[in-house]
Amino acid sequence: MNVLVVVESCFSNTHRFAEAVVMGLRERGIEVRLTDAADQDWDLTDVDLLLLGAPIHNRGLPNRLSRMLAGTQGASPKTFGVAEWLDGMPEWAGGRAAAFDTGTGRGFIHGSAVNAIAKRLERHGVELVASERFLVEAMEGPVVPKQLARARLWGTALASYVGKTGETARLWISSKPK
Repeated sequence: MNVLVVVESCFSNTHRFAEAVVMGLRERGIEVRLTDAADQDWDLTDVDLLLLGAPIHNRGLPNRLSRMLAGTQGASPKTFGVAEWLDGMPEWAGGRAAAFDTGTGRGFIHGSAVNAIAKRLERHGVELVASERFLVEAMEGPVVPKQLARARLWGTALASYVGKTGETARLWISSKPK
């Protein structure tokens, strides 16, 4: 199984989580390519699972304005992120993806980058089969203790996706303990 991980990170926290998920995938012998969304790498050849990761900005997916605001608060954002990557993504009908976001809490009040990712994926005929949220203590971090270990374990669970399809895979992955 080959996995392409596309990540956007302004304060480096989301990237740290992506690296932890990649570690979990590689522990299971999965081929993984980790790329920054700004690299604009749309090569989906031989990709079995697309994994997207982004921070939550203003209760949603980062955009040009939210990145500029993050830059005024000490972040190092790029001008091109997951939203733009998804907008430029080629058709990948029948493809499968997983997504994660990073934020300071859970629930409606905190918003979701994953929901926006799922909508954009749907436009390209891609099914979102798993999603997760990893916590940071504040906008600029640090990560909440034990969250990196949880991200690695989620990567391990995603690696077990091999051979599972559709509803079976969704049920199997979501039943894993957090």
